[in-house]
Amino acid sequence: VFPAGPLREPLLPQLARASALVIIGDGPRGEAVAEAAATADVEVLTARMRARADAPDLSGRAVVAFCGIARPEKFYASLEAAGATIKARCAFGDHHPYSARDVARILDLAAGNDGALPITTEKDLVRLNETNDPGAGLRGKLQTLPIQVVFNEPERLDALLGAAMRAKL
Repeated sequence: VFPAGPLREPLLPQLARASALVIIGDGPRGEAVAEAAATADVEVLTARMRARADAPDLSGRAVVAFCGIARPEKFYASLEAAGATIKARCAFGDHHPYSARDVARILDLAAGNDGALPITTEKDLVRLNETNDPGAGLRGKLQTLPIQVVFNEPERLDALLGAAMRAKL
């Protein structure tokens, strides 16, 4: 069941139906979930997020970072890991519906920071459109940081998927 969060079904009923659980990143929350999964005899896979190989080169690049995701600090950390210098941060609530006013604010931040590159997540890019960004004033200037999930033990994932596919045949 994807993903975990406060508006999702509680963990224990999900574990009753799960054959595996994927924990992305480190931390105490993931450790607690892994312990619950082990108690329920559910396989635990671990993974991390990283910039894709086709991500723009951000080494030394001044950026204005904006996003509407649950944990914006993860996005900012990814940008810094890619070498970007974050001149301004603009965090909105998760699944934020951008307005024309939001877009103007982001453009002003970029202009006020010596034309720093506006950058966001791919998830946020799809929420920018002709209504909130008429004439593509922001969309025409911004970059995204494409990310991917990298499994720490991909062979375990392959084995689980293979077993599930064989069971369906």
